[in-house]
Amino acid sequence: MNINHKKSSCSAVTRVSAHDLVFLSPVDDPMYGIPIGDGSTGCLIWTETDKLVFAVNNTDLWDFQDTRESFSNWGDEMESRTSLRHAGRLELRFDAPVFDLLYQKDYEARLSLADARMNLRAQTPFSDVSVAAFASNETFVTVITCEAEFQDSAAPDILLERWGSRTFQGWYSSVKRDPTINLSGTDATADTENGAVYITQKLTGHSFCIAAAIESAVPAFAVERVHGRAGKFALMNSNKINFKIYLTVADSDSEANALALAKERLKAAKQTGTEKIYERHTGAWREVWERAYVCLPNDYDYIENLWYLNIYYANSEMRGKYPPHFCNGIWGFQRDFVPWNYYFHYNMQLAYWPLLAANQPELLKPYMDFRFNQLPYAERFALKHKGVEGALYTDVSSATGACDLETVDNLTPGSQIAQTFWKYYKFTGNREFLLNTAWRIIRPTALFYANLVKLGEDGLYHIYRAEAYEASPMMDDTITDHSAMRAIFRIAADCMDELEKFGELKAEENYREKIRNIYENLSPIKTVELQKDEYYEKDGKKYIANGVGKDKPVNICLAPVTGVFCGEKRNNSLEDGEYWNNLPAGTPIRTTFNSKHLKHYYGFPHPELSAVMPSGIVGLKDKGSELFDAFVNILRLEKRQKVNEEQLKLNDNDDVTTMGWMIHPIVLARLGLAEELINIVGDVIKTWQWYPNGFGHYGGYIESISESNLRFYRRMVGGFPFPAWQFRHFDFETLPVIATTVNEMLLQSHENRIRLFPAFLTDFNASFKLAAENGFIVKSQMKKGEVLFAEIESFCGGIVRLVDPWGENRVYAAKITPAGIEDGSYIKTISDMADNIAEIQVDAGERILITKTFDDIKKWQTDAECCDIKEKNTSEKHFGRSQLGSPRMF
Repeated sequence: MNINHKKSSCSAVTRVSAHDLVFLSPVDDPMYGIPIGDGSTGCLIWTETDKLVFAVNNTDLWDFQDTRESFSNWGDEMESRTSLRHAGRLELRFDAPVFDLLYQKDYEARLSLADARMNLRAQTPFSDVSVAAFASNETFVTVITCEAEFQDSAAPDILLERWGSRTFQGWYSSVKRDPTINLSGTDATADTENGAVYITQKLTGHSFCIAAAIESAVPAFAVERVHGRAGKFALMNSNKINFKIYLTVADSDSEANALALAKERLKAAKQTGTEKIYERHTGAWREVWERAYVCLPNDYDYIENLWYLNIYYANSEMRGKYPPHFCNGIWGFQRDFVPWNYYFHYNMQLAYWPLLAANQPELLKPYMDFRFNQLPYAERFALKHKGVEGALYTDVSSATGACDLETVDNLTPGSQIAQTFWKYYKFTGNREFLLNTAWRIIRPTALFYANLVKLGEDGLYHIYRAEAYEASPMMDDTITDHSAMRAIFRIAADCMDELEKFGELKAEENYREKIRNIYENLSPIKTVELQKDEYYEKDGKKYIANGVGKDKPVNICLAPVTGVFCGEKRNNSLEDGEYWNNLPAGTPIRTTFNSKHLKHYYGFPHPELSAVMPSGIVGLKDKGSELFDAFVNILRLEKRQKVNEEQLKLNDNDDVTTMGWMIHPIVLARLGLAEELINIVGDVIKTWQWYPNGFGHYGGYIESISESNLRFYRRMVGGFPFPAWQFRHFDFETLPVIATTVNEMLLQSHENRIRLFPAFLTDFNASFKLAAENGFIVKSQMKKGEVLFAEIESFCGGIVRLVDPWGENRVYAAKITPAGIEDGSYIKTISDMADNIAEIQVDAGERILITKTFDDIKKWQTDAECCDIKEKNTSEKHFGRSQLGSPRMF
């Protein structure tokens, strides 16, 4: 038997072009800008009346002003701390209203995802302007091309400038009234011989150079130094212009070396030529898009669009020496302003969660390098502040590696960081990484908890006096720590097993018995009875009274506890201070509820979810257990988000959930709650995806509406009204939450088993190609809720453990060769499975096909068909009050 195979008609380029961002009107707001990036340098591109603006930033331009090993995040050292600087700004100035909405005859600006390029054309009665731009990761040069015709002769300018500013790192609490801060150290040079402008900037510890070179045969041009902070290319009068700009940001140990590197890059780019650079650039992005795909029903096209945007942005900014900042990333728009300034662990990790399943593991390297280099600080911090050996990573940290004194009682970051290192190993199978990198993080973070726990009178191990994530009251047995401990102890034991298998485990580093003893005797995660108004009874059964799961059954009348109150008084400056000052020690604290009888504390919302994500100690493998059902209860009790479609009405009754970085959709997907997920994921997008390029706002909701829609909204800061419009959050947090949710809906592999479509409704069509733990690439397709097949490729070799998606305790497996499925000797039946899991041994490089019936093998094809037809996008998209792109407004 020789079963032929065919290729799918749905190519990577076809899929991706369906999700281009299309702007059919010019909008003079940076938040409507188009982001491009070469992995470390990025440009946010937007139009103003007579010019096109490129705000240029880079992941690595940290000014290392503060070299202390610890700091206070809310201290008074504003504008004298290590901060990220912007690179500069390039402006194409046409001296005519070529982008004024009033004069447009036709307009389109497009972010083309397949080739990661911005294309813009604006036609007016007096001009026809076309601009294209892409950022090459191979050359570290951004290439901008411009063609224009004018009714009257024109003389455009191209200006390159770099103005420093205050970072406004505490703009929501205080501002230093000194506009001279960060203005020194800038110098501009005009190079007439090579047609270039160079601007160098001296920082503390290093320097950088932003440089641009021009190519323009007609018209002629002049290169001028405007002053010490700017230079320009002045084009001569002409009815037609056609020029190319090569732009780069080079970082080095000195101004001279940064300048030399910038010159070298520009020279090489000119010699290579734009066509060749673009050809290689397109090939590199084609390889990105071929690594993985998702295909959702047309009704979920908007969600699918966000998944592809997340991959685009991640590849555009996660290839530098330092990880990008979790807010603006490389697309800040207001000089040196970076909201929150530091790396915030919880927010920062979100960006990396979707990448391994999307088969983009190399994008984690800057993050892991940073955390690995920070380890000595974390080890000294554990000893100094908790008196134990191990590693204590604080929730907030500087780019130098310094730890924040104000988050020293949030103990979870180290374990969660180590989980990322372990996940990287599980997805890639890189043994050298496991030994030399992952183990060096896993070992001390596990030891920190092992040395910190105390054996109680009940014979169980407890954690005392900690915060349940940020700013909670002090508690014992916090669910965040118990989840983190269970996760890191399990990982450390598995890691030692792996190292022993490879003959790499040192005797002095073998502490499996210690952590296994603690793990087996940890105090259990506590639960309490639901409040009486959280459910109702009907015909002898209980049902959820209010929330996203209203009228769903209550299998067990319990909810998980966040922790047990220590009795320490709260700071009375907090809004809930008096309440907690009078609460008895030993009171179990619930954080997530839907009851009039409970009070929420000021602090991080919903810390209970950490047990599901990222710790993974509660999942579908636990379905039917008391703890699983207790988590289902609090997820169903979550208040439904009600979002005003116009996004303008300031109404306290708009009952929206927490913040734009909350992970409810991910947790709902992980627990297979498809109906509740469908109810909430759309509301999350409508609430928190604010801007038409996919970016968002962190919250709170009322402040977000005010800052983003009211141009003259002011905040009182330090006794004076401070304008919020120019300091809005341009936030990259909701996007990876949605992307991770999509991954978890389609494929799960974190419980040492592969699950296909674990959180889809029974009538859905979908297909995907995603990565799974243990070195597998998985393709599958669902039609009308029926899984058609699983195609699994192994690049490490090992055992495929697939949860039978048909539930019939029998599957058929076939080996795939380059010629297809060759003969019956490769086909076998797998039945009598333990726990409904089919186990199949595969070799490295081998591909197998798994189907429901023997006849289904004949229907197999090498690529899953797109579940719905995808065509190149030609307009903006709408999802409630959210949108991608912008409509024609003229």
